[in-house]
Amino acid sequence: MKFEINVYIILVFLVPGTILLSAIGYLAIDQATLESILQGLVENGFDSVLILLTIILTTGTIVDSVRTVIVDSVLKRISNSKLPKDYLSKLDKDNLEVFKLLTDQSQVYYRLNSNTFVSIFIADILLAIKCFAVPIWINLTLLILTIVFAIATLGSKEVVNYVMNQFFKSNNK
Repeated sequence: MKFEINVYIILVFLVPGTILLSAIGYLAIDQATLESILQGLVENGFDSVLILLTIILTTGTIVDSVRTVIVDSVLKRISNSKLPKDYLSKLDKDNLEVFKLLTDQSQVYYRLNSNTFVSIFIADILLAIKCFAVPIWINLTLLILTIVFAIATLGSKEVVNYVMNQFFKSNNK
């Protein structure tokens, strides 16, 4: 089995991790401490940036796991487009690479959208808890983004299922 790290895979973890850590940092750290941490990152150079990047990617990985448990379970129950039965039996050496490309790409966009949805949703809840410390426009923006990424998540999952259905139909002729 070959594991590839590419820009899309990194974005699947980087974007949600950054969003969630930003919200946690905003809530947990006062302005002076945050400025001190950022100054330390600048002064310490590459090592600090590497540590921060590792923390962000780890947070994104945790968000991905939460998405797998919660969002995927919900979408599986409410999805209109079901996966075809026995679609794997249609795979052969001639069409395997095409199937892999189509499913991988559609799955990556689904993961990016749904992970971002989960991180914005959690950030919105965290910031709403301290509603007096956060300007109302931030809460409203996060609420709008939560709705947008929820819709994108539903659409992306439908695309994944659609791709698999089309593959199955094309091999059923």
